Amino acid sequence: MATFNYVGMTKDGKQLKGSVEAGNEAGALAILANQGVFPTSIEKVSGDSDSDVPNLPVHTTGSSESPFADPFAPSSVPPALTQFTANPSGKRRARSTWSSGAIVGWLVAICLVGAVVFLLKNHGGGSSISVPSLFASPYSVDYRQVSLQSSNQAAFETTIRGPAAQLAVILKGPEGEPEITTISKEDMIANCYVTKVPMRQPQAGTWTLLVKTIDPEKVVWQKDVPLSLNKLTITGVEPIFQLDEKLGHELTAIRLTVTKDGNLPVVFDNVSYTLDGEALSCYIRNGNISTMVALDQQNTVHVYCVCPILGFGERHVVKGKLFYGKDHKSLDFEKEIVVPAKGQ
Repeated sequence: MATFNYVGMTKDGKQLKGSVEAGNEAGALAILANQGVFPTSIEKVSGDSDSDVPNLPVHTTGSSESPFADPFAPSSVPPALTQFTANPSGKRRARSTWSSGAIVGWLVAICLVGAVVFLLKNHGGGSSISVPSLFASPYSVDYRQVSLQSSNQAAFETTIRGPAAQLAVILKGPEGEPEITTISKEDMIANCYVTKVPMRQPQAGTWTLLVKTIDPEKVVWQKDVPLSLNKLTITGVEPIFQLDEKLGHELTAIRLTVTKDGNLPVVFDNVSYTLDGEALSCYIRNGNISTMVALDQQNTVHVYCVCPILGFGERHVVKGKLFYGKDHKSLDFEKEIVVPAKGQ
């Protein structure tokens, strides 16, 4: 029997020093492995031992949870992973060899880290990648299309929930400059705020709605919203009369029913029409605003006019054009109207 001094580590990472008696070095290594000790050096100090075998693989069982362990390696230490090599002093020191699986694991990890860094550097500059696709954003955003009563423009009503901070809400259309609305930290003190971002010129295409913190400048939410308009049609023309009991009825307005196929808001801003071929003064009226924003699939546009009083029971033909959009496109309408009889 021989005595061997060793320095090693437990599976918990604790360093140990001690001695063990065995017939030879391989036997000493086997005893230490069974005790859960992973030797970093071993040296025979006394006694006789059987013939040594250089570069003898150490077969161990159990879990290797040393803080220096390969995180991608299997839980058990493969026989060829740790070997002991002789050196001039007579000690045998452990040397580690990398398995092919461990190398592949580290390469995959490096590639993933590089991809994350690239995406974080580029997501704020027009990238189509939304921030929540990588990390959970502290902000949640709801939005819907509305009409601004003050100017009768289309807008995105945006509800933001999240930490109090100075924010910028940005709406970018297919063309033109973006619309920017800022929110102060005081506005967000209740962790919720509603703001409206106008659409100056609604047009078909992809609109981008995003929220940024101002200091530091960072995109915290982003959404691409495709808007389309396939078809716009006037499906109803209804005259509105005001009775003059002596002379007849006055045509005061025409109610147009407009249907649209698509989710693009449409702004009607002008109208013209004739009565029996004679042009009449007319205008769109929506409250105190002379424009009308169509948001729904079916919309009502009131066209008010200055018209002479029409006799009871008379028939007339109304023709007109309803203009919309920045290119001033128009919808035609025509209707034969019948003036109510006396007493109706």
